[in-house]
Amino acid sequence: MKKILTLLIVISSLFAAPQLYYMPNQTLGITQTPVEIIALDAGATIPAGTSMVLPNSSTANAWFTLPALVTGHVVTLLIDAGATGYEVRPAIPIQCINAVSCTPNLELAVAADTLVRFTCISSLGWIAEKVSTAGVMATAGTPDS
Repeated sequence: MKKILTLLIVISSLFAAPQLYYMPNQTLGITQTPVEIIALDAGATIPAGTSMVLPNSSTANAWFTLPALVTGHVVTLLIDAGATGYEVRPAIPIQCINAVSCTPNLELAVAADTLVRFTCISSLGWIAEKVSTAGVMATAGTPDS
């Protein structure tokens, strides 16, 4: 863990000498611990409140169900540990991913070498953003059967 030393200069008045305060043990950034979830052909639900998932799928037909819609909630699915890819569905089929209703049983395909971030934008659905292992924004796509 990288530590930084923050130097805080406080000037109590125009004519007073500056006072130095040191704030050691400050860390950089935020680290989230991902929850490993195994995708199943019958679906696996991402628990409410989960923000980072390490997906593990043994078949490209396996899928995850996103948690219930909470506007502003962001769920990031890291690179697939199973290296096969998977699919994602909203909690309720009438909800949308990238402005497409997922009725009946439409799902968004995610390649094995792709990080995908879902942001709940309203009570109607999610926006998905995909990033390749090279750090390039990929076409997010639309749900299909």
